[in-house]
Amino acid sequence: MPEQGSRSIRIRCDVDQALNFLGDVDALPLWTSFYKKRLGRQGDMVRFATPIGVSLTRVETEYGQCGGQVTITSDFGVRIEQAVLLIEPVECGSRSRVTLLITFPDHVPLERRRLMLGEIEYELVRLRARLENQPVLQAAQ
Repeated sequence: MPEQGSRSIRIRCDVDQALNFLGDVDALPLWTSFYKKRLGRQGDMVRFATPIGVSLTRVETEYGQCGGQVTITSDFGVRIEQAVLLIEPVECGSRSRVTLLITFPDHVPLERRRLMLGEIEYELVRLRARLENQPVLQAAQ
């Protein structure tokens, strides 16, 4: 069974605001440095330049009674990767907890998995800054 990793952050915004922003595939480069540049659209997917090649990416949003889920699916031709963001209300709904879950591909060594989780923490901080209308830190090139 593939190993999963996760990181969470609290954001000062309601669940709908978080779901609407995260559910917009075109917003990916605004908070994650993985999706470097939008290259165009192909059907219901968007082509992005990423550090590991061109991806065809789609975002699906599921609304629940008390939160929701956003699934980011990226097709790299030879493999498909997914990240799942769980959004739930905290503090009477004035804040949201966003948890990003990833499944590590089997070929990724333990040290690279640790680095990936560190990158996720940084990207969640960028997401919080974007949703709370604060200056967004730029990733090191």
